[in-house]
Amino acid sequence: MKIKKIVALVLALALMCALAACGGGSGSETDSNRTDNANSGSETVYTVTIGHAAAEDLAQHQCALAIKEYLEENGNGRFNVSVYPNSQLGANREMTEAVLEGNLTMLLTSSGTQTNFVPSSAVFDVPFVWADEAAMEKTIYDKDFLAALNAEHEAAGFRLVMLTHSSFRQLSAKKPIHTPADCKNLVIRTQENNFQMKTWELLGANPTPLAYNEVYTALQQGTVEAQDNPLELFTAQKFYEQQKFFIRTNYLGYVGMWIMNNDFYQSLPDDLREIFDAACEAGLARNEEYAETSNAEKIQLIQDHGLEVIDLTDQERAQFKEATAPVIDDIKEVVSSEVWTAFENTLE
Repeated sequence: MKIKKIVALVLALALMCALAACGGGSGSETDSNRTDNANSGSETVYTVTIGHAAAEDLAQHQCALAIKEYLEENGNGRFNVSVYPNSQLGANREMTEAVLEGNLTMLLTSSGTQTNFVPSSAVFDVPFVWADEAAMEKTIYDKDFLAALNAEHEAAGFRLVMLTHSSFRQLSAKKPIHTPADCKNLVIRTQENNFQMKTWELLGANPTPLAYNEVYTALQQGTVEAQDNPLELFTAQKFYEQQKFFIRTNYLGYVGMWIMNNDFYQSLPDDLREIFDAACEAGLARNEEYAETSNAEKIQLIQDHGLEVIDLTDQERAQFKEATAPVIDDIKEVVSSEVWTAFENTLE
C-alpha cells in the first residue's frame, strides 16, 4: 500500500473516532457535518469539527475556542462543536484534503500549505510588503481582497472564512543582522516554499528547508545558523536556547487562513449562517486580543534568556525590500489578476 493511502487511512480513522466521540457520524459530508436529533420532527443539529496544528497556548487555538463557544451559546442547541489542536487530525495538508472531502468542517492552515490547493494564496509570500501590523491588517481585513481570494477558494471547493494574524515571521541568528550584506552565506532554515527560498537566496543566504520539528536539533548541531518563524513558534520550541539574536525584520506576515468545506457552509439555513459568521468575528477578536498580550510577554521571555532583540530601521528594511523585489514577479505568475489587483489596492 502506498504511503499516501496509508496516511489517508490513518486520518480517516482518526476523524471517525473523533466524530464518534462528539456525536457525529462518519464518511460523507451529510454524516460528518450534520446529525438529526432523536426526537421526531426536531431540527437538524450541525456537527462542526475544527482542526489546526497550533499548540493550545497560542492565539490560533484561542480563536478556535471562541468560535466553538459562540456557536454553542448562540446556536439554540443546533451546533455541536469540537476543536482538535496540535495536529491531532494530521498535518496541514492531510487536514486540508479532509476539509475538501467533507470529513472535516473547518481548518486553520498556512498560506504555504494552501498554495498547493489555491495558488493565489502565494500572495502572502511577497516579502517585506508590510512595515507593521496596521499595514498588514489593512490588507487581510479588506473586504474586496477577501472576496477576491474567497472566489478562488470557492472554485476549488473551499470557503475562505477569514484571515487572522499573530504578527510577523521574524529572523533569529547567532550573529547580528542589519543589512542584506550580513546575510551573505548565512545557512538559514526555511519552509519548503520556493518563493521563500528564493527570497533568502536573493539576500545572499543559503536556505535549507527543514521540517519544523527538526529545527531545534539543527540549530543545536550547527547544521543551520539561523531560522525564520513567528515569535510564538520561536518561543514554543525554545529556539532561543540556541540563538543569540532575534531580528524583527517583519519579513512576512504570519497570516492564518481559516478555511471550511463550502458545501457545508452553503447547506446551513440563513439564520445559522449568520450565527456562524458572527462566531468567526468573535474568534477574530479573541485572536487579536490574545496575540497582542502574548507577544509582549514572549519578547520579555527571550530577553530574559539573554537574547538581543534588534529592530531594523526603516532604511535597513528598505535595503531588504529592494534586494528581494525580483521574487515578486514569480509570485504574480501564480496569483490571479483579480486577487493581485485587490491586494495592490490595499497597499496604496
